[in-house]
Amino acid sequence: MLAAQYNYHEIIRLFLSRGHVISKPHNLNCSCSDCLELYETGPLRLAQARLNTYRALASPAYIILSSKDPILTTFQLKEELRYIVSRKSEFMHDYKVLIGQCLQFSCELMDLCRSTKEVEAILGDTDADGRDPLARFKLAMHLQEKKFVAHPHTQEYLSTIFYGRFNHMKSLASWKKIAVIIVITPFLPLLFLLYLVAPNSYVGMALKTPAVKLATRTVSYICFLLLIALATFRLDFYTTERDASGTLKKDARFRHDFRPAQDALVTNIQWCLVFWILGSFWTECKQVYFSGFKDYFWDFYNVIDTFMMAFYAASYALRFVAQMKIMETQYFFDAELKLARQLLFSNSSDSVEQYVQFRQQLFGSRIPQAYFLRGDRFWWDPYDPEIVSDCLFAVANVLSFSRLTYIMPVAEFLGPLQISLGRMFGDIVRFTILFVLIMSAFVLGLCNLYWYYGMYVIQHGDSTVSNEAFRGLSQTFATLFWALFGLVDKGDTAIAAGEKQIFQVPGSPRLVEGVGTVLFAAYHAAMIIIILNMLIALMSHSFEDVQADTDQEWKFARARLWLVSIEHGYTLPAPFNIIPSPKSFLYVFTKLGKTYHRCKRHSEKEMANRQPSREYKTTIRHIAKRYLFKLEQERHNVDISEVKAVQENPKSPVTPQGSVLPTPSQSMVIPEALQALREKISSRLLEQGAELTEDDKSPKPAPRSGVPSSVSLPAFPINSATPASVPVRSGQAKVISNTRHHPDGTNVETQEVAWVNPPRSLSLNTAGGGRNHARSSSDVIKGLLKPPTPQTLRRGSLKGLLTQVDSQSSDSLRSSEQDLDRL
Repeated sequence: MLAAQYNYHEIIRLFLSRGHVISKPHNLNCSCSDCLELYETGPLRLAQARLNTYRALASPAYIILSSKDPILTTFQLKEELRYIVSRKSEFMHDYKVLIGQCLQFSCELMDLCRSTKEVEAILGDTDADGRDPLARFKLAMHLQEKKFVAHPHTQEYLSTIFYGRFNHMKSLASWKKIAVIIVITPFLPLLFLLYLVAPNSYVGMALKTPAVKLATRTVSYICFLLLIALATFRLDFYTTERDASGTLKKDARFRHDFRPAQDALVTNIQWCLVFWILGSFWTECKQVYFSGFKDYFWDFYNVIDTFMMAFYAASYALRFVAQMKIMETQYFFDAELKLARQLLFSNSSDSVEQYVQFRQQLFGSRIPQAYFLRGDRFWWDPYDPEIVSDCLFAVANVLSFSRLTYIMPVAEFLGPLQISLGRMFGDIVRFTILFVLIMSAFVLGLCNLYWYYGMYVIQHGDSTVSNEAFRGLSQTFATLFWALFGLVDKGDTAIAAGEKQIFQVPGSPRLVEGVGTVLFAAYHAAMIIIILNMLIALMSHSFEDVQADTDQEWKFARARLWLVSIEHGYTLPAPFNIIPSPKSFLYVFTKLGKTYHRCKRHSEKEMANRQPSREYKTTIRHIAKRYLFKLEQERHNVDISEVKAVQENPKSPVTPQGSVLPTPSQSMVIPEALQALREKISSRLLEQGAELTEDDKSPKPAPRSGVPSSVSLPAFPINSATPASVPVRSGQAKVISNTRHHPDGTNVETQEVAWVNPPRSLSLNTAGGGRNHARSSSDVIKGLLKPPTPQTLRRGSLKGLLTQVDSQSSDSLRSSEQDLDRL
């Protein structure tokens, strides 16, 4: 675990080769015997143990050496860390550092890809027969891996798939792309018909390109909005036709008095909208089928589409109901309507009076069908089908035009605005919670204060005494809400005596008016000065966050928009997608009795259980070698910087990262297990004949023959909690050469390490004959597996030191490894 935390891949590989792995911590609410036993020792110890374990699991070297799918493992580990951060906030900062480390590691792996083929192997499915080249990319989108998605290699590969055979358009200016779309738009219906006839032709393959699909869907939606505008801004000329005297013409008056059947469902524009809505509804059904309910409703714009389709469907359903009722009424009163028309268009002097009387008789009839005769909406029921239909249609129109912001991430100058809008919407939702609390407090307070004066009206001649501003909960809420926008007068807190203040109210309400004025002023101070300015600050902060990382946020939003067009299907936009094509019939007959393949986003469990393909294994193997080589290069550069730092300031201990540690005079709490291990090493050195002195400043061992050189032991931090700030002390040792006689008559030369003033750090740096010997990582690992020599000892290798001490006994080696594991 310690080696993983320090990212020492040589020691990690050695442990993994011997079957040692780091077990994942149990769930936060785990109640097994091990967790309960550890919890009894103290919750802090359990939390620190969990944190240290995740520090080791998040080690890039451990992930790349132990996992068959490092990127998927990184994604899963990051999700676990996010879950812990959302549940436990005590070590939030430490876990967020680990999350950032996982994000950085996945991007570093993408940096090491050298070809498009390797990027495709990384982003594609692990074993799906080439059916989904963006499976892991879709998982990254679902897990909000913005840095990974916005990586240049990922974006380049995604743009290549998006533009397809029109890859040359990627470098065109925006106005040129718009000009091409405008030129092609009049020919789109003909191209769609050609696609229905020959889907595999050149035109059909061109329409299947993701960029073309996005363009055609955008054009179709803009046409849909134009039809909505035409249906909304229609002028009812029947009610505005007047003669020279200013009165309504007879034909217009008849249509005003009696409800015409053809006005319930408006002409051909409404029929076009109906077909467009049916096509959009079919598209949404296919999205739900392919992606599932959970993923579909996870997108905010899909929620808007759902409500928009529901409002349009309900609106037109009510229009059809009203149409049927009107037609039944006209059939039932056909003779009466003809008579009324004759009376109205008659030239006699009393024809108008007769028409008015006959009209009143028809409207006053107790027959149920007579309700749908009246054409004047002022006399309709508030919940008339046409009125409710118009209300639903109006709300759906607002959602339809708001839905157009979905296209904004296509442009770089509009994408950040759309992202900021989404962030601000979240701020408004959070603000609403505080707003409701404060509003409820003042609504209840003022309503309770003015309940008598608002509910009762005192008549005094032609004047009244009441307070309408706080009459009931609904009126009080409306008054306070519009007060936020300055539409309420401060005099509304007074108990008025009519509009013109004809007489003065006695003095009993003065206390009520005073308290009401204070509460109303406090409401203005709390809501307008504090809360609204707090909302403005939150929205400004969200906008600044987006602007701080505009490129990453915009590329992630654009990738989400592109991905919808890259998905299989959705070639024809509404309303052409409701036309059955020969290809659809072919699918029905070929897939009859079989389960249709659903090209949806692969889940983490599915990808984890699936065996990686040979191509993916080869790519990961190459990337792993490059990453380990990169670690070696970085460590070698750090070694050179450390040597320079020691040469410039020999008295300052240096960490493996190259940072100067605090002076040895500072205090340090040494773990008992580490102290016991040092004492064990010192005792064994004494058994081997080493003589230790008490002089810390200039330790001198006893003179011995055959001492080749000295070994300097610089500082090495061993506390994993603070790896770069543990004060330590350095020491020195001697490498002693001895000659022993073998029973077969040969002489065997052995070398031993004798410590003088054993250091608090456990790291070695060999020097022989005044010349430094730098060894590679592979030589160090080989040296750990055979009887070592001084040249195999490498700075920063605690394993090498323990092996050097106990090289003559395998049992001692095992005990040293156990002591190392406990550290």
